[in-house]
Amino acid sequence: MEVYQSFALFVEKDGDDIELGIRHLHSLNIVHNDISPYNIMLDETDHPVIIDFDSWQQNGQELGTKKGSRGWSIEEEEYARFENDIYSLSKIREFLHAP
Repeated sequence: MEVYQSFALFVEKDGDDIELGIRHLHSLNIVHNDISPYNIMLDETDHPVIIDFDSWQQNGQELGTKKGSRGWSIEEEEYARFENDIYSLSKIREFLHAP
């Protein structure tokens, strides 16, 4: 629970930075495909950094066997799409603002 509390604090402060990181990846035609609290760390200045790129693909490519984390990504998705990352970000925001 402590990890999620720390995560919640920095997302409240810098949540838009995560979205900016995702938008940058998308501008390079890259879909991360596994955006989740487990794949966001803080750097030495407490800014969020997206990590763990073992599921990335170019937009439109087949995902194969490497897909996003259960509960944080679109179930049964077969292709890398920008919407995958946007959906995952919305799940993170939903989780952090749940009562």
